[in-house]
Amino acid sequence: MCKNTRANAFAFLQPVVMVPTLASCVSPNVTLRYTVDGSRPTASSPEVPKAGVLLQWPGPNIVFNVKAFPKPGVTTLPSVTNGESVSE
Repeated sequence: MCKNTRANAFAFLQPVVMVPTLASCVSPNVTLRYTVDGSRPTASSPEVPKAGVLLQWPGPNIVFNVKAFPKPGVTTLPSVTNGESVSE
């Protein structure tokens, strides 16, 4: 029995692409922070860069959560994370 080993030999050469994942808010008075481990962002989570967060595709399954935090001197704003309204 013969197997097509040539096709299997190149399976590891699948291209990997880094995809910028963007987030935005209409309010200029917020800082967007994110997590990729499934947890909710906190005030100490990294900021979403203007160019986006580069995520590998294909890659591991991740949860990209984003939350808006008011900038200093701005009153607290409501936020929605994972489809749920959050107030802190």
